[in-house]
Amino acid sequence: MNDPQANRIDPVGAPRRAEGRDQIFNGRLIDESLLRAGIDLSQCGLEELWGAINLLERELGVEFLRMDFGVPGLRPSIIALTAQAAALTNSVIPSQYPPPDGIPQLKGAASQFLNKFLAVEAPPECILPTCGATQGAFIAQAVAATRRENMNEILFLEPGYPPMKAQARLLGIKSIGIDLYDRRGDQLIDAIESIVREKGSIGAISWSNPNNPTWNVLTEEELRGIARICIGWDIVAIEDAAYFGMGTWTEADRPSKTVAQFTDNYFLLLSASKMLSYAGERIGLLATSQQMMRRRYDGLEPTFGTKEVGAALKRAIFNLTAGAPHSAQYAVAALLEAINAGEYDLERSLATYSQMAKQIKRVLIDNGFYLIYESAERSTSGDGFYLTFGYPGFDAMRLLKELLYYGVTALPLQLFGSSRSDGLRGCVALIDQQNLRVLAERITRFRRDH
Repeated sequence: MNDPQANRIDPVGAPRRAEGRDQIFNGRLIDESLLRAGIDLSQCGLEELWGAINLLERELGVEFLRMDFGVPGLRPSIIALTAQAAALTNSVIPSQYPPPDGIPQLKGAASQFLNKFLAVEAPPECILPTCGATQGAFIAQAVAATRRENMNEILFLEPGYPPMKAQARLLGIKSIGIDLYDRRGDQLIDAIESIVREKGSIGAISWSNPNNPTWNVLTEEELRGIARICIGWDIVAIEDAAYFGMGTWTEADRPSKTVAQFTDNYFLLLSASKMLSYAGERIGLLATSQQMMRRRYDGLEPTFGTKEVGAALKRAIFNLTAGAPHSAQYAVAALLEAINAGEYDLERSLATYSQMAKQIKRVLIDNGFYLIYESAERSTSGDGFYLTFGYPGFDAMRLLKELLYYGVTALPLQLFGSSRSDGLRGCVALIDQQNLRVLAERITRFRRDH
């Protein structure tokens, strides 16, 4: 039904992907260009690193194999494109503001999608379209951490999506983190509970599932443990499921579970950008339970002018963007309806990512690299959009710099809050079969030289 390889694209505005020909990457010229621009890679954040690599491509006329970008690499479905075009050309939609809490078609389709694929009972009124999952995360944190006095701190399960922690800082919300590398299962739950009990100020626990950057998923036992803590301490679980459907795992670790199955205390985030390859239109979804929507907290009133959680969420959306892009909501609604009806195979449409991840991992392992968040006794990382890797004797920044000399880019794990100083995150989205051959040649040369 869907041929994912045929759907590959070079996203508009993204760097060109390398052609089959080999290229020379002059380390001296790379160093001189960075020095001339006043760029110290060790001091760069996420956006600065992207900008530095873009600069090198422009100045040196070279094309890196870009595994630093976490952008979709597949064409959006014609179902979504047709529905959006119809909304633009056959109606008055372009001249109308969208309902701040979303169009009924999208809310209904999303509710059915969550029930069918994640066994989550979130009625349409509990689903709010946002300008991407990133806006949803901002709103979720703002509400979760202001509900109750002195419960204004967020516990992040690290590593994680850097903008969420930046949002917390922007909101004046304190945060603390637990690295998932050496804490899983009962150890993770014990660590979370210990922090919650000791601090007494945790208003939310936040993580991505599947995880960016490690691609790990939380097990059902871990999700149940977090849910129990959230219920006992009236904490909100903020689960970012932006990458749902974009990888493969063993049947035991398949990410068909969510904390929303085990507690009403949740904000669940979904992204059309990744899951539906619709990044340019900025559509995400924030879902929660009826019980959470109706709860009232005195702490919300000074910021949102209401004590009710549902009203606070809607006011936040309206005051930030007055709703999500109107015609794009029709696009996402149509595609979700097709998925719900079995007319569009979401998993098959995204299979390219897991297939490519397997092949890239094999190239790395065959050339002396090691995988990081898969090295635990029981891996839950699977194959998909992201992978994490290192090379013996290299810390992350040295490996980042050395790989630049071989035309390969990735991001240091420290940017994501990881305690590991030896690894990089790579994204497979902009690598196709032609690029894979070039990648293998460059990584083989790296191994030969090191």
